[in-house]
Amino acid sequence: MLVARHIRLMTTLTLLTSATALGLSACGGGGAPGREDRGRISLHALWEQPRAADGTAAFVSGAPMRERAADGGFGTQIPPSVRTVRIVLDTQKGRCCLAVSSSLPARRVVLDSIANGAAVISVAGFATDFAPVAGEDNTQCATDPVDVGLPCDPTRLASPSFESDAKSFDVAPGALTEVGSIDIPAVPFVVTAQPVPHGSAVRPVSIQLTVADAVTGVDANSIALAVTPDGGSESAVRLRTLVPCADGSAQPCSAGSALQVSGFIVEGEPVEIVSGDATLQAQARNLASPARALNFFYPFAVVDGTATPTEPVATPTASATLAPSTTLTSMPTTTPTASPTPVFTASNTLTATLAATPTLTPTRTPTVTPTHSFTATFTTSPTATPTHTSTATAPATPTATPTTTPTQTPTRTPSLTPTRTPTETPAIVTIAVGSVTGAPDSRVTVAVRLLTLGTAVLGTQNQIISEPAGAGVAIAATAAGSPDCTASAGLVADFAFRPSGCQPATDCQGVSAALVTLNPIADDSVVYTCRVAIDAGVPPGSRVVLRCLGGQYVDPLEQVFPAGCRAGEVVVTAGAP
Repeated sequence: MLVARHIRLMTTLTLLTSATALGLSACGGGGAPGREDRGRISLHALWEQPRAADGTAAFVSGAPMRERAADGGFGTQIPPSVRTVRIVLDTQKGRCCLAVSSSLPARRVVLDSIANGAAVISVAGFATDFAPVAGEDNTQCATDPVDVGLPCDPTRLASPSFESDAKSFDVAPGALTEVGSIDIPAVPFVVTAQPVPHGSAVRPVSIQLTVADAVTGVDANSIALAVTPDGGSESAVRLRTLVPCADGSAQPCSAGSALQVSGFIVEGEPVEIVSGDATLQAQARNLASPARALNFFYPFAVVDGTATPTEPVATPTASATLAPSTTLTSMPTTTPTASPTPVFTASNTLTATLAATPTLTPTRTPTVTPTHSFTATFTTSPTATPTHTSTATAPATPTATPTTTPTQTPTRTPSLTPTRTPTETPAIVTIAVGSVTGAPDSRVTVAVRLLTLGTAVLGTQNQIISEPAGAGVAIAATAAGSPDCTASAGLVADFAFRPSGCQPATDCQGVSAALVTLNPIADDSVVYTCRVAIDAGVPPGSRVVLRCLGGQYVDPLEQVFPAGCRAGEVVVTAGAP
């Protein structure tokens, strides 16, 4: 029985590893149309729907999200907190990404020219007018018709308001492949942020965020902030106030209650850190079962003087009018990146079906229609026409409302303050990659720790990617050509170089790790270590980030949950004289 469970857990994590590893290939996922070794795909996207207390799938003005049915159901209507839909497709030939506006007129969309073989697809929704994507490889997915969608944006940041799990399938050469239905649940996201991504903040740094969720709301006890100066240690941010907000109420979360979300307006105690580059981390969980997590990082600069935001976060107002002290409004999510155009208001109920046919009902339908196409009939109601996003709504945005100014701080719920301490860490499982120093032409050991905060964890999965690629610092290989990584006692592990099929010390970008055990892993314990090779030609002073991606964990019920993933760093020193 124990062996069988080990196998089941490892199989679960191996599938997760396969679902995320393909995206590391260097070449794009598109290709020349009409080739016999290329295929096409269709899928049926179902969005998690908010429900009123009476069970109807509708937004209730003024009603807190938690009063709605937690199981909300899934349907084809795109939620108001989604302005842009992102589709990411990973194949054995590489990755492609497509950004599609939720206001796209009704039409049939097919993802075309896809390399045959194993593939992984995921769908997410953003409150911004763009879809961010990690990495420089930003090939736009080919479509039929060809004028649908835009490339994803690798330069701006935003967190998703909805995000599916990765789904694996096989692409048949020269044929249409039915992917089936994909459920896209709501996830907590950053609506507004100050400082903004790539902006600046004056010392001591004051942080204000609005964190919200479109269906169940946000768990107040899960909200945590941290600031890390470049080359320094992470500092937890003590939370001064947590003010509940709900669109449609007297204290909305978004401008004009447009996004129809609920959550908290968060203000932290000022943090004294050195001037220079820094990273802000925001974490939270929603009230769904199982809970979905936010783990959002973005860079900003700490200055001695007047801070100037350079990149508004998904704000419905023009970014040019954003004052340094104004928190970005209506930043839809994931990684706060502001969109200069106003988001649609609460009356804009966009009826958009990423489904096989425009007649699909809001219930889960695992089958697709005979059209065998990825239909994206983004049918927009008259209230959601382009004129509805005019800047005329900008004056109503909360960007300049007193809700984010210090004058309202004393009125916030101070009862929550005593529960926060400077050392507080987020109440979610986190995989943390360590940081080390080493000289050129040497190998150093990086430890990966698991922070459970009391959560029972029987397995983890993540990837470590060296950035920038080709910097001469990478996971080392053993004499047998496998990753030089070792699991801690009591853990069974599977390590593999990524992308699959790469050559160590040549074109491998990182490593994937899947670990399982029969007993819960202790909090703050080292789960595995990896040796990192530093080439002889790497100049002293170089810094290489060990990016942590795709964090997942498995509980005793063999359920898989997202885990926080904290990056590490290798700093190259001069070595012995």
